[in-house]
Amino acid sequence: MISVCVVDDQTLLRQGLCSLLACLPDVQVVGEAQDGEEALTVIAPTDYDVAVVRLADVDGARAVPALLTCRIPTVLLVSSFRGNLPDQVANRPTIAVVVEPWHHTEITLAIAHARGIQRRATT
Repeated sequence: MISVCVVDDQTLLRQGLCSLLACLPDVQVVGEAQDGEEALTVIAPTDYDVAVVRLADVDGARAVPALLTCRIPTVLLVSSFRGNLPDQVANRPTIAVVVEPWHHTEITLAIAHARGIQRRATT
């Protein structure tokens, strides 16, 4: 079972994403955060397998570098690449990026990819 923390600054989208992930085999949503700051306090002390993150541009731009320091495999859901987001995720093996429109199959593959990279890094 892959334990997931969902980070989304829009309540309705976060709830929908949690519902979608709850329907996937081998995925269990065990944490939620509504913004980048809360994500850091939720993720840091807990041993999640993967974080699924969708944040607005401003909050996301501030939160992504800090989230990367938590060393948790991260799936970023983005509407498009803006600013320096590609630079922040480039050459990071524990990042999977899914660009809108999102489909549950792409999210599932991204979670499996991020989790697989983490397992290889720890063995």
